[in-house]
Amino acid sequence: MKCFAALPVLILAACPCFAQNGDKPFPSNDEIKLLLTQADRAMEQYKAAGNLEEAQFEKSSGEADAVAKDREVAANYEIMSKGMKTKPQLFNSRFGFEIVTLLDDAVHNSLLCSTQAAMDIPRASNVSETQSFLHLAQACSDTSTLLYTVSENAAALYEKYLAAAEELQNESAEVATKCTDILKKNATSQR
Repeated sequence: MKCFAALPVLILAACPCFAQNGDKPFPSNDEIKLLLTQADRAMEQYKAAGNLEEAQFEKSSGEADAVAKDREVAANYEIMSKGMKTKPQLFNSRFGFEIVTLLDDAVHNSLLCSTQAAMDIPRASNVSETQSFLHLAQACSDTSTLLYTVSENAAALYEKYLAAAEELQNESAEVATKCTDILKKNATSQR
């Protein structure tokens, strides 16, 4: 009976070794901090494009909803990134997936902004308004491109986490199987 109680302790003790010695390491603090720095810069550009969008479409209720959605995505990202800056390894959990999805939402919203502004160009009443729509379309398009790049980096880093977690899980299962086999042999030999 003591042997079976020791099995979970043995597995838990072996887990950090796998994370250190495995072929697929977990994302490091430096990698996560670099991603957050890139994402912070992209999200600042996203907020600026949202401010520009709000100024351009201040009288349109449909656009007010879009701007509110932009602000919500930016606020949620800020909360997530603030926590990860103090504890970068939070990325190596479901919170990393949240960062990936928030960045992806920002990409999507920026593309919608760019498309809406481009579609409104023909309705412009003068050259100044046309230039404003062009500027907004370009700003949102540039923001979308930057966010897409950062989003791809975040997805790749999260994929690295998933691969390392899978490897760790498989190695832990192998250790558990070996321990179980040893315990079975010991139990058979003691009879």
